Amino acid sequence: MDLQLPRPHEVENRADPKEILQRCLLRAAEVTGRRRENLRKRFPQHRRQLLERLDRFGPVSKLASWNQLLMDIDEAAQATKS
Repeated sequence: MDLQLPRPHEVENRADPKEILQRCLLRAAEVTGRRRENLRKRFPQHRRQLLERLDRFGPVSKLASWNQLLMDIDEAAQATKS
C-alpha cells in the first residue's frame, strides 16, 4: 500500500509532520467509521510506540533535526549532572 510518505530529503521541510504521520497510520489501518475515529483518538499512544521502536541508527540518523534533538538531550542530561 502506498502510504504517501514524504521522501527522506523532504521530511524536515514538511509542515505539521504529526498530521502527516497520523494520516499515514489511518491509511495503513484501512478502517472506517467508528474504528477510524477510535484509532485517531489513540494516535498519541501509537506515535509513542513508533518512537520507542524506532531504529535510532537507521535512516532517521541522517536527519539534521534528529541529530539536533540528540545533542539537546545530551546537553540537558549533562546540565542536570552539574
